[in-house]
Amino acid sequence: PTAKLGSRRNMHTTGLGKALLAALPDARIQFILENQELNAKTQYSNTNEAEVWQDVQAIRSRGYSIDEREDNAETYCIGSAIFDQNGEAVAAISVASIHATINPEREQMIVSLVQSTALKISQQLGYRGAKLYAEYR
Repeated sequence: PTAKLGSRRNMHTTGLGKALLAALPDARIQFILENQELNAKTQYSNTNEAEVWQDVQAIRSRGYSIDEREDNAETYCIGSAIFDQNGEAVAAISVASIHATINPEREQMIVSLVQSTALKISQQLGYRGAKLYAEYR
């Protein structure tokens, strides 16, 4: 199954959800984790708080999210939050691909496009940072 317009997905298993989750303050993430079941969508899904926190830190450090077959066993997704003039995440973008078609060169091309596009949109919304997730670095 693929995501359909208007469908709901888990924050901890999707590229978009993880991108937004990592952009939230730690206290808000903790509240979400305490009040949401961390259900597995595939055998690759993170299903405990420690795994989700580790993923959040990795996203903040590298500046983009990765969903490596966590929401759908056949897909690979790279995403990023879009920030407004206050440095708050207001949206996210992602590019999804068939997992079997990803190689290091293709992954880096998608990362570059997602990061540059998200930064450009963020700056058009008044974001003044030079890097995404900058306040977490």
